[in-house]
Amino acid sequence: MRTMANTYAKSPKKKRSKHKKTSSSKKFIYSLVGILMIICIVLGIYFVSGGEKQIQKSIHPLGYSEIVEREAQNYDIDPLLVYAVIKAESNFDVNAVSNAGAMGLMQIMPETYEWLASKEGITDVSQEDLLNPEINIKYGCMFLSILLERYPQLSSAVAAYNAGFGNVDNWLEDIAIAPDGKNLEHIPFPETEQYTEKVLKNYQQYQRLYEEFNSQSANV
Repeated sequence: MRTMANTYAKSPKKKRSKHKKTSSSKKFIYSLVGILMIICIVLGIYFVSGGEKQIQKSIHPLGYSEIVEREAQNYDIDPLLVYAVIKAESNFDVNAVSNAGAMGLMQIMPETYEWLASKEGITDVSQEDLLNPEINIKYGCMFLSILLERYPQLSSAVAAYNAGFGNVDNWLEDIAIAPDGKNLEHIPFPETEQYTEKVLKNYQQYQRLYEEFNSQSANV
């Protein structure tokens, strides 16, 4: 009987222990919820106060700005478009080299570089020149200006930067692709289509983030 009495006497203590554990768990959950609410409020204030824009600017930087803005002015094109192309082509990696052999910030093919340089009477060139930001951006801007002059539709010019103007010329002659002969309704090459969409999306982001630029109007 004494043993049973002791057992019954201890039972309430065990229940109180479970109650304490439950109470502690609830306090922990409430504290966690409170911390998460504070974090959400702080993040909300941060984004509303322009924090999101600063994050996007770090993702879409104005790299090599002195060269880009100088050469964009020289070739009468929007510097924000140049940044958009660099972002899509190399993500500002000056030493980038593609599997196809395109090189540098604006991923220029060596043969394209030779052709562009020859238009200025320069014949002594080396493909290693394309890893020089000054040269790469200069001829990237030059090539863009030629394409923008050739094609009134911005997306066609961007597509030609990737696929070559020979392909774009052929597409514009195909009524199934360009019924009016001036604007591409779709791009047959998936890679070029994705590239064009990427550049135009980047361009829109740069225009939104850097409103201080007096961007030249472009028919997207």
